[in-house]
Amino acid sequence: MFFNEHGIYRSAMDHSYVDSASTNFLAGYEASLGTPDIGGPIEAVPKAQILTTGQIGQTLGEGRGSGTFLDSMKAAIYKGVTSVELSLSASGSEPNIGPDLYSQEKREELRSLARANQVNIVSVHTPVQIVANMSGYAGEQRGFLDEQRELQVNEVKKAIQFAGDTTTNGGAVVVHTGEFQRPFVEQPWAQNQYGEFKHYEEEPLKFVKYLVDERTGRIVGDARKNQVVFEPLYKTAGSEGLVGQRARDPVSGKEKVLDAEDWVDMRGNYIDPLTDTRLFERVPEWNQDFTRFKTKRMTWDDFVKRTQKWNKDHAPDIAQNPKIHRSPEEMFFITMRENEALQYRGSSLFHGRFYHHERDAMNKAIEALKTWEKIEQETPPEQRWRYFRDWSSRHAHELATYRLVPQEGKLPSEILKQFIEDQGHSLRYAHEASGSADARADTLLEDTKHMMSVEKYGKMKSTNSYAEVGIYAMDLTRDKKLTQPIFVAPENIFPEMGYASHPEEMTQLVLDGRKLMADRLVKERHMSQAEAEQKAAQHIKTTLDTEHLGMWKRYFQKKQGETDDHFNKRFNSWYLDQVKKMHEKGVIGHIHIADGFGYGHANLPAGQGTMPIVDAVRYLKTHGYKGAYLSEGYGDAPRMMRDTWKAFGSPIYSHTGPLGSSRWGSDVRWSDVQFSYFGRNVPPLYIFGSYSPSTEWKLWSEVPFE
Repeated sequence: MFFNEHGIYRSAMDHSYVDSASTNFLAGYEASLGTPDIGGPIEAVPKAQILTTGQIGQTLGEGRGSGTFLDSMKAAIYKGVTSVELSLSASGSEPNIGPDLYSQEKREELRSLARANQVNIVSVHTPVQIVANMSGYAGEQRGFLDEQRELQVNEVKKAIQFAGDTTTNGGAVVVHTGEFQRPFVEQPWAQNQYGEFKHYEEEPLKFVKYLVDERTGRIVGDARKNQVVFEPLYKTAGSEGLVGQRARDPVSGKEKVLDAEDWVDMRGNYIDPLTDTRLFERVPEWNQDFTRFKTKRMTWDDFVKRTQKWNKDHAPDIAQNPKIHRSPEEMFFITMRENEALQYRGSSLFHGRFYHHERDAMNKAIEALKTWEKIEQETPPEQRWRYFRDWSSRHAHELATYRLVPQEGKLPSEILKQFIEDQGHSLRYAHEASGSADARADTLLEDTKHMMSVEKYGKMKSTNSYAEVGIYAMDLTRDKKLTQPIFVAPENIFPEMGYASHPEEMTQLVLDGRKLMADRLVKERHMSQAEAEQKAAQHIKTTLDTEHLGMWKRYFQKKQGETDDHFNKRFNSWYLDQVKKMHEKGVIGHIHIADGFGYGHANLPAGQGTMPIVDAVRYLKTHGYKGAYLSEGYGDAPRMMRDTWKAFGSPIYSHTGPLGSSRWGSDVRWSDVQFSYFGRNVPPLYIFGSYSPSTEWKLWSEVPFE
């Protein structure tokens, strides 16, 4: 940066002034014109300059302690910042705060202030109080809410509109991630060449994975690693000696060469597990010694193996319908529901096993009643007893069959009426018990068709959201006639906040969002595939937060007996490798620079923690990264910009040192800036010299006395 460019001060608090027309000033200024490095870096800074002060900006907040963006931007200008990010707060959270409360006039005022001071507004951050993910995830109790997802998407669109009205020429709209919860140890990145990640000590034994009903977004169950499930031990091709034979399901028509785990029915036919009705024809093995059916103990590892077999056996079906691809937790939950459905179906069969006979008997009794009522009406009362005697003797066997015992003093019609009434109660019980059991079994089986893992459902919702706001950003870029695109840029948040906080997950989120956006542009806008992919890549990128990436150190497992130095080297190697992978995937579009120690959220200026931030930025800079760099070192606000500039080798350029210096700029130090008025936005507590006010008493009108 140019320090004291237009006048020569000892420091910013020094009001001793050397006119810019003086010999000393002109000699130094003219000597500097042909020299790229006016002064050069000083104190303990990198030997090679990585970034200049003009390349490192600052994130500006609004609200308590900051005022409006006009206030915080003025403070940044006083520091010498040349690029800023506007971090929005929720509208209405405080007076005059939030994107909705910036009128067109205020938005233009922001741009004018930036333009007049040669400051670039390079990005906008969505309100963190509202936008914590783009999936609509609202916690385990509430699940995924479409209403919340709409709120989040709308808030991002408002930020995109705000960016279109305020940024210098497009840029990032930063969105925090944390799409849903997932266990660390089950992710593909948990084990890598550098080490292991684990959320807590017992996570490998106790992790929980949740299931979602895709129709409602409600979390309906969970699968726990240490939970054991028992299911009936069904006859299989292995138990029946049918392994290797080609068999066919008589209902679905599917054929396959049987392996040991394939279910078979009583006739040895293959049972296709995709056919619901065939599941009830599985045959449990009977334990003669204990007079009960055999059961099988199922652990998490068993469900993992069953899932692998399922996805392998149904690969052609999955290619046609990806929804039938299963994860272990889905297999776990479906097995539980199928067992429950079998119980209800069994209850229905139990109560309905005599249904046909009882219904036929009742129908016969109704017909018989009509006949006997007619006979009894045509017979004199004194003769009716003979019909009863003859009927009861002739039909004693039939009466016994239907549990009718002749009762003395009752006519056949009376007995039949009683039988019909009793039989009606029995049939109604069968209707209600069996019918409701069948309905419950059908409901459970239908539910299994709509069960999704949280990961599958959450990714689907987040991807849809990013594709939607990516298209919105593309359209606004066109409408505002910007030469640089506005792009949505999900930011890796704290590891424990959920999916996409890990750099590999965030990369995948961006790639999935781009793919869906491109597919929509081809289908809805009739773009070519190449143009659609180019647009998607321009309008969906990532924000790399250097400290948030370093917070994975908290969960990086230390090896037995390992020294801190070796542990830090392993972690730093992983850190830099992740930056490299993200760059190679072409997803990084924006960078937040902050430092820390890896075990909490510190937001220190670069160089004040232990993260390999300088090396990461050096790699990106030398490999073609062209996006913005914003300091977020709020943890030590007075040193936020100065230490960051210093860490990346930015020199202080000065046309002269303190007055009387023998060599041009020789005595200029970062400490001259640190302990000066640099970066302050309030008047000094005192002034002296020629600027000190006169002690002579005057009238308020300053009219001099005669």
